[in-house]
Amino acid sequence: MSANKLSFSLPAVFTIGPRVDKVESLYKYAKLTMCQEKDSTHMHEIVKGVIEVETRVLAASMTMEEIFRGTKEFKMKVFEKVQLQLDQFGLLTYHASIKMLPPMFDTIHEQTQYLPPPWLLRVL
Repeated sequence: MSANKLSFSLPAVFTIGPRVDKVESLYKYAKLTMCQEKDSTHMHEIVKGVIEVETRVLAASMTMEEIFRGTKEFKMKVFEKVQLQLDQFGLLTYHASIKMLPPMFDTIHEQTQYLPPPWLLRVL
């Protein structure tokens, strides 16, 4: 959800794996994988959570206009923030593809027509 309180979809695909260029990162990755059970999705859930949280936090600080006009900057910020969090697990983002969908509305006026009334936003 953006700073305008408008929701939007942001499909993304990240290729993430252990960082092999640093021994310290391999130790972190090994600790992470040793703690999980054989069929566990623990690591997948951690990575998915990191990506979702960092994307939501960044999007919430920006208006829809800022997100869609500065697509490259937005994508780079998401990539940097996700990587910063993944470093603590010894993981590296090898590739990230974030597909930006076109805005659903042409003008801010059209967007505000679909917003709930301001008093309802304060209640929520």
